[in-house]
Amino acid sequence: MANVDFPSGLSPVRNRNGNAPGITVMDCVTTVLYEGALAFMSTTGLVGLNLSSVLSAVQAKKIVGVFANSKAAGAVGADGSISKIRVYSDPDQEYIGQFDDATAGAITSSIGRIFPVVGVAAGNSTTLRSIMELDASAGGVVSVVTSVNCSLLQVLAVSKEIGNDLNSANARVICKLVPQAHMHRNGLAI
Repeated sequence: MANVDFPSGLSPVRNRNGNAPGITVMDCVTTVLYEGALAFMSTTGLVGLNLSSVLSAVQAKKIVGVFANSKAAGAVGADGSISKIRVYSDPDQEYIGQFDDATAGAITSSIGRIFPVVGVAAGNSTTLRSIMELDASAGGVVSVVTSVNCSLLQVLAVSKEIGNDLNSANARVICKLVPQAHMHRNGLAI
């Protein structure tokens, strides 16, 4: 049975050390932010989306986590203060993500491999949910790519959700951010 194509970014599933998902409240930009999207630290110290369609190695090192909720554009505090948003910021957090539909099958051979993402800055305008997916057509690598469109997410396991067909496009997997792409682990700590 074919998987449903429903890209929705990353959803927390478990923490490697058994803790509840670590959430940090951070100051954010006033543009729209999508739940499940990668959260990047800007040069102004506010978190937001990376608006590049392809991530460079420098951009990838500014990831602080994954947005735990969404925020409409222009939303600020009731008193006019800087907007806040919740971010899953624990570098040991594991997520469920979906492979894009570019390449079907061979999902079990992807375990341990590292993949880039597609749809980084895009989202559903109705649900304010990210439409980011792992890029299966990239084939995955065994180490972090340091060039353009660098690989960010390491596949740890296949999701055991009912109806998740491993031999079909849009399979769902459990993954985590590689240490080199998280500010808590790459020496650029926030």
